[in-house]
Amino acid sequence: MSTDKPTLMKAYIHYGIVGSNILLISCYHSGRMDSLLFYAEYAQRFGKGAMKNSEKKFTQAPIADSNKYEVIKNAISEKLDEIKAALKNSNQTFNEVYFYADVNLCFSDKSKLAEFLMDNTLATIFAVPVTCVLETTLIDVAIQAATKHHEKKYQSKVTIKTKQAGSDGKFSYSYDGDQYQVVIDDTPISIEIFTTVSKLSLPINKFSLCELINTSNLDIPFPLEKKSLSANMEDDEIPKCPREMYFEKQDEVNYEAGSQKETRPIDEISSKTLDVGQEIIKISKLTRKLEADAENALKEIKKRRCLEEGLQKGDDALGGNVSASNYFRND
Repeated sequence: MSTDKPTLMKAYIHYGIVGSNILLISCYHSGRMDSLLFYAEYAQRFGKGAMKNSEKKFTQAPIADSNKYEVIKNAISEKLDEIKAALKNSNQTFNEVYFYADVNLCFSDKSKLAEFLMDNTLATIFAVPVTCVLETTLIDVAIQAATKHHEKKYQSKVTIKTKQAGSDGKFSYSYDGDQYQVVIDDTPISIEIFTTVSKLSLPINKFSLCELINTSNLDIPFPLEKKSLSANMEDDEIPKCPREMYFEKQDEVNYEAGSQKETRPIDEISSKTLDVGQEIIKISKLTRKLEADAENALKEIKKRRCLEEGLQKGDDALGGNVSASNYFRND
């Protein structure tokens, strides 16, 4: 039996002109209601209520095979060309685009990335400045996408982040054409630290300084206990990793009483590696906030449920066959 059978999928798209001639596009594969909810939420951020801007429109892009990158890219690009033409025919102008979508838009394999949303494809289609916000509930996928964007040196203005509700962690990466910003669990870290951790493939919030040192391919021993350095620490205490440490020679087993063991400094450990360790310790402390974050996430879900009920009653175009959004989807 063949296992490469095409998997059908759809991209659900709401769009309209909001704020100061901004074309807002909400494009998600999880459902029509999700696309509508995200559109309403983001429209409010431009200074006007979602229902006070120009009339929002709905369309969808069928994907013939969600396993193939080019099929997805072409289907989305063609639909965006149609949206641009429709706005032009109705004399609606815009000078900027804000595009919100899934980072793995319409892929059946959620670890695959819609890189055509990270490169210059959108800017080429619309011929105006484009800001793209790509989301997922999977923090590993968000980190993978951020690493890809940085390594390929894409110049598009992009934010890659976890969704507010249903995500397995908090992560945000943004590039505005000039500066990078990375935030993990509400704590900013440098792009250098982020790329170092990403290349080491260490799980965010689950590593220790010792694990970082061991993974950095040092060929010398490092005399730290194999456990997280953040354990049993006070909230305001951050351990200081010494710049110079000593260890016994590996071939020294017996020595005369009263004699001093021969030691030498571990000067091969670079200060940058130690600095990385200090940053990681700070990040690991934030795991203590998990309970509070979970409570906030539940509040956000309740808020979204209320918004969903209100929008479902007020949007006549949706009809009666729309199912409720599932905010715990793993996408």
